Amino acid sequence: MIDLPKHKEDFGQTLGFWGVPSGSYLVLPFFGPSSPRDAVGLVGDALFNPLTYVSVFGGAAVSAVTSGSRALDVTDSRADLMTTEKIVDEGAIDRYDFI
Repeated sequence: MIDLPKHKEDFGQTLGFWGVPSGSYLVLPFFGPSSPRDAVGLVGDALFNPLTYVSVFGGAAVSAVTSGSRALDVTDSRADLMTTEKIVDEGAIDRYDFI
């Protein structure tokens, strides 16, 4: 084991660290609220993810595993947002204004 520390950053945060401005508010279908910098970061995340290339050059079994991995990632992201949704539901008179 190498004992490298785990970091939970994405390519959009890396671009921000290197001085790329976030830009205006943007809502992407299926991805939700974002900024142009984070939208470019999503492309960078896909390009640096090894599962992207395995699914392109692999067979049906590899494709199924990659799809399962992505479904698990979406489910995990949704589970992380459930506490935030509860705060919004309890604390907001008008949900749209609160957000």
